[in-house]
Formats: sequence, structure tokens, C-alpha cells
Amino acid sequence: MTRDVLVTISGNRLMGADNEDVELVTPGTYSWKSGTHIVRYDEPGEGGENITENMILIGGGSMQIIKRGFSNVHMAFNNSTERTTSCYSTPFGDLMIGISTNDISITESDRNIRVSVDYSMDIAEEHISDCSISVEVSAR
Repeated sequence: MTRDVLVTISGNRLMGADNEDVELVTPGTYSWKSGTHIVRYDEPGEGGENITENMILIGGGSMQIIKRGFSNVHMAFNNSTERTTSCYSTPFGDLMIGISTNDISITESDRNIRVSVDYSMDIAEEHISDCSISVEVSAR
């Protein structure tokens, strides 16, 4: 994999009858350290302001997404039945979120990494949504 990569993140969140799709395609950087793929990219806020720095760690059958900036969170998606928790900090306040990974698939090649995750999210142990996220990292 090259240092310069293209990061494509697409996701879906189902909350009751509401269905929300999101997609982000952005340049990023890739590195490999101690058996872990490390992907970094910046995510602009509305109007191009309030940049959030993002880091994705992929390895050992799991993925972590760490966001720092306008909003802060460390989300862990594991290939187990273990529920993970994190404080999701925003300018409007903090939320304790829980993530239960239902399925995770990781495919790696010399020029591409793909991760697909289906998970459930809760706030204070009350289910709020079923979600999916796909991350593709491709050499540029």
C-alpha cells in the first residue's frame, strides 16, 4: 500500500422508520505499525470549517475510529459479542454511547483494504439505531 491513499467511507443508520445514508470520499495517509493498518484523514465540517482529524486502526479482526476536533470519539468495532462504550463529545454536550458489533468483515490486498461493519448503537444502554459502515482504503 502506498502512503497516499483515497479513503471512502459510506454508512447507513436506521432509526425507527428513518433511514440515513452518508458518504465521504477524501485523500488520506496510510502507514503500517506492529500489525495494524493506520489511516489518517481530515473531515471538514459544514461550510469547510471545524476540521475533525480522524484515524482508523484496522487489525486483529477489529476496527477503531478515533475522531479529534469539532467532535471527539473513540469507537471500537470488535469481532466479538463484547459491547464497547465511548464518550462522544460535541460542542453541544457529551453522550455515552455503546456499540455492539453484529458482523465485521476485513479484506486486504496490496493496494486496497475494505472493512464492512454492521452494528447497533445505544445511549445509556437504550437502543437508538442499527447501523452499517463500509471503509475502503485504496492506493493513489
